[in-house]
Order: sequence, then C-alpha cells, then structure tokens
Amino acid sequence: MEKGLKNMHDHYILCGYGRMGKIIAGEFSKKGMPFVVVEMKAEEFRGLGELPPFPFLVGDASHEDILRAAGVDRAIGIVTAVSTDADNAFIVMTARGMNPRLSIVARAADITSISKLKLAGANKVISPYVIGGTRIAQAVLNPALVDFIEVATDHGSLDIEMADVHIPVGSDYHGMALENNEIKSLDLIFVSIQREDKSMVYKPDAKTTLASGDRVIAVGRPEQIQRMIIRAQHIH
Repeated sequence: MEKGLKNMHDHYILCGYGRMGKIIAGEFSKKGMPFVVVEMKAEEFRGLGELPPFPFLVGDASHEDILRAAGVDRAIGIVTAVSTDADNAFIVMTARGMNPRLSIVARAADITSISKLKLAGANKVISPYVIGGTRIAQAVLNPALVDFIEVATDHGSLDIEMADVHIPVGSDYHGMALENNEIKSLDLIFVSIQREDKSMVYKPDAKTTLASGDRVIAVGRPEQIQRMIIRAQHIH
C-alpha cells in the first residue's frame, strides 16, 4: 500500500468515506480516475473484502503527515466530505497550505458554511441539501430535462455521455474553431465553454474558437468524447 501511494501522481484525495464519500468513490471508480481515500474510522471499509479495491489511509485528513502520505504534493485535487463543516475547513486550509495548486472541492452541510469554506481555500463548495432541493423542484417543473441529465451523466445507461473537456496550454485545439472538420467529425453537441477568466459562452456557434484554459461541456457518444479528450491533451 505504501509503495503504491508513493507512486501515485495526478490523482485525487478523497477525505471521508461516509455516505457521501462512498458515492464519490463509486463515481471515481466508474470513470477510472486515480484516487486515494482518507478516513478516520477503519470500520467504514467493512464489507469491501480484506482490502478495499482502492488505495486508502486510516487517519485524520487535517494532519499534514496523513496528507503527505496520501501524496498531496503530487495530487491534482482534493474532495473533502467528512462529517462536519469545521473539519472540512481544517482539511481545506491544511491542504491549501501544502499545495497551492490543488483543485479543492468541499462539502458543506450548512449553507452558512459555504462562504467560510471558500475563504479557507476551497475552489468549489457543494451543498447536498441545496442540490437535492433544486433537483426535486426541477423533477416537478422540468421532468424531461431531469431525465436527459440523468441519462447523460449515468455512463452505464445509454450510449450517450456528458463531459467536461479541458483544453490545456499548448493543446492542438488551441485556436481551432468548432467548424473545423476535425472537431465537426466528432459529431458532438457543445453546450457551453468556460473561458480561463471564468466567463461563459453558452451554446457556442460554429465560428467559436477554442483556447488554452477553456473547459468545454460536450454531449455525445462516449467513444467520440474520449477522442476529443485524448486529442485535447496532445501538446504541439
């Protein structure tokens, strides 16, 4: 286990393996994303066999030595979903101090904690209660839209996928318009593009040009999505 953790890089650290953590770990596993779980209570891993099917550490994720063992210096992000907002805030502050480049997503049980977690250093703060309430309302107001989102985000259901494709610096896609034959041949639906400055381009037209730092939300066949992801990561 220690040898495997030392060899991990460009991975995520999932702090907390309770009800929320188990769902997150399941999604990471389905996508083949490399991750390590940090959990205080060893009993949370019961039922997974002699060893869980993923790297894990039993300990307090707010302690530097535990995060260091989880490879925080080599990780690309942290998801903190432990039991209390105060503990999540401590983890966020510790991780941010150890690796300023991390992408940190934190869970907030209390809506009033959202701003505090952002001040602590979280890039994004998710409130399950806000999302759950909004989802229930949308299921009543826009049921067809909810059905589409469920299909597009459940990779095991139908032959369709929704993905967030990052365009890194030096990507072959930098400066390429959506009308370019290479992109058109993917036969994808482009929903939006988030520019590096966080501005949004909704329903981009064929003349829209991609640039380094963009995050493209696309919908289409999984194999075509994968083609775009691989091509986007190719640096010229």
